[in-house]
Amino acid sequence: MALHVANWPENLAAVSEWLREYPNMYVELGPAGGIGQAAAPGGEILRGIPDRILFGTDSEPVPEVYANYFRWLETADEYFPYSGYPGQGRWMIYGMELPDSILEKVYQQER
Repeated sequence: MALHVANWPENLAAVSEWLREYPNMYVELGPAGGIGQAAAPGGEILRGIPDRILFGTDSEPVPEVYANYFRWLETADEYFPYSGYPGQGRWMIYGMELPDSILEKVYQQER
């Protein structure tokens, strides 16, 4: 398990290459901000390997955090705050509008 998108969400090209090279590698989506800064590449990775993406966060389990993740994964919203928490990034991100078939895998489907 490569937590936080292999700790390199800002370099999705490298993470994608590793995922192709290592078929038993999984990543989790803790740092939405890194991927969300470039919605198109992030969405392409998730669309390409949805069976190896796990939903996860190390933030507090409060509704505001999850609402932000759901907005990031489910909508095509543009340029919205990464999180309402001051220490969780001060940048804007883009929604990826993933289809239900991928969202089901990321959120809950057994592997």
